[in-house]
Amino acid sequence: MLERGGEIAIPPESYFPVSLHRRHWRSVFDPSAFGEDLGANVRFREWGMPVPDLTGAADYADAVRSVFSAYAERHGARRYGDKTPAFVLHVELLAGLFPEARFVHLIRDGRDVARSLVQAPFGPDGLARAADVWARRVSRGRDSGARLGPERYLEVRYESLVGDPVATLRSVCAFLLLGYRDEMLHPEEGDTLVPEMERRHHGNLARPVTPGLRDWRRDMPDADVALVEAVGGRLLSELGYERRFPTVPIVARGRAVASRARSAVVRSGRRTARKVLRR
Repeated sequence: MLERGGEIAIPPESYFPVSLHRRHWRSVFDPSAFGEDLGANVRFREWGMPVPDLTGAADYADAVRSVFSAYAERHGARRYGDKTPAFVLHVELLAGLFPEARFVHLIRDGRDVARSLVQAPFGPDGLARAADVWARRVSRGRDSGARLGPERYLEVRYESLVGDPVATLRSVCAFLLLGYRDEMLHPEEGDTLVPEMERRHHGNLARPVTPGLRDWRRDMPDADVALVEAVGGRLLSELGYERRFPTVPIVARGRAVASRARSAVVRSGRRTARKVLRR
């Protein structure tokens, strides 16, 4: 939607600003080494552009700016953005690296998100774990946003965006200092630049803005709703979403506890593996 306004270019999911940070953030920055790693990065290669000239980059953040700026220039825009979902876990790192950055946190009802995640090829292996992913990421993003403050952080509801896109987009554009244009209401008419490997689970991008493509009230059995609400019910209530089960059935609570325990083991294993690889 924002790209349709013509002022900003937003590439496919990047990941590298965070994944390459630990290796290249040091005070003595080596543009050549960063360029080599960037050129070998799978996500960057999906952008379909060569590594730009980084010889003038003073530090890591400046080099990343140069990469995004080069992308924007190739697409006829004067500004750039990023839409990598996992960056909700790294808002404060990115905010520190890029003091000029502003963050839009798009939040959707966790029951619809959980259903979407389990149907994705990369998603968790069950609704409870999917609900846990939603709750942890949304909470992390909101906590970071509270520390950043309203000048740099804006919370937007997905349901508002599809239900009243004009009003919602106007508020987002005002926050980002972008001009609003009616073309933004028709993202399906633009080039979404979704990589080939991801197009299967982004099929709805080819459709007009459509409320109700996924609706837990219509599509989720009570047992599934109870399970998701057992995991993320407190956050759903905090966000003002209606609950089907203000008091969650005991069976659903038991399944949620077991799923959280499994998720904690998986996260611990991943942290250990990352530490070993860094060594």
